[in-house]
Amino acid sequence: MNWPYYIAILSTVTLSIPLLLIMLLRLYTNKSFLALGIHYFLAFVYNLMTSGILSASVPWRRNFAITNNFLDVPLLLIFLLYFTRSWRLSKQLLTGLWAYIIFEIITVIITGFNITATTIILGPGILIILSFCFFFFLKHIQVHHDYPQEPGKIIMLSTLLFSYGSYSLIYVFHYVLEMPYVDDLFLVYYLVTTFASVGMAIGIWIERKSITQSEVEALTGNSTKQAVEIKGVAKVIPHDENEFRYK
Repeated sequence: MNWPYYIAILSTVTLSIPLLLIMLLRLYTNKSFLALGIHYFLAFVYNLMTSGILSASVPWRRNFAITNNFLDVPLLLIFLLYFTRSWRLSKQLLTGLWAYIIFEIITVIITGFNITATTIILGPGILIILSFCFFFFLKHIQVHHDYPQEPGKIIMLSTLLFSYGSYSLIYVFHYVLEMPYVDDLFLVYYLVTTFASVGMAIGIWIERKSITQSEVEALTGNSTKQAVEIKGVAKVIPHDENEFRYK
């Protein structure tokens, strides 16, 4: 039995779950979840190609993979804006986003649109994602003690930490050390992606439920938080722009 193939299929199926949730729950009306949806759509199409479900020539698959790698970090940085609680922090995140995009453009100008460029930009990109995720994870763990509506966010951040921590190892083995075990690395990638997609789907679903609960609390006056729903996603008014906590 061809287990790697079936694991690849399973990985592809699970990648569609967060994407479907974002669409069905209309979370795409929020720019952060729209970016996350695009991220999962690109990963879904790439998995279709690598698993052989979607027929594509080697050059086309390679160019799609490079494009996916270039868009990956910017899309996730936009998604991470959802976890900010102050304008100052959002501004810093946006500054990092534009700085990284400029870095990508300069890299392409110098090296061309190729695997070399991917190798150069992926290392710093993965480090940036892990750093922001770890920061937001710690902050939301602190907030969760007083406001139990945070588990969805914590699960999503934990999922990103797990997946990109694992992808960092794949990056080192495949791009830096150029180890020949490509099939084994793809198997690890499929397994990590499967668990990460399920985790993200759970986080999205719980977060949606907590948003609904916030609406009920706002109407009944049972909550001291100030929550307003904008296009299907609740935003909580910060006490101070320099603080990462609820009012």
